[in-house]
Amino acid sequence: MQTWFSVVLFLKNCSQWSPFVAVGVHQLTGHKVAIKVMNRQKIKSLDVVGKIRREIQNLKLFRHPHIIKL
Repeated sequence: MQTWFSVVLFLKNCSQWSPFVAVGVHQLTGHKVAIKVMNRQKIKSLDVVGKIRREIQNLKLFRHPHIIKL
């Protein structure tokens, strides 16, 4: 598995089902990015799979130079 980003700083929790957001750096370009990291087991146990799927679908619709394509 190829790694594109390096995590440089962990930020505080977003909500109860999303453990944390991290600041990362793209290894080729050096651009800073936000990385949302979620625990799969917690997502399943809290029954928020539908919310996550909707969030992903909405993010796929974004077209902006500062948002990567999912």
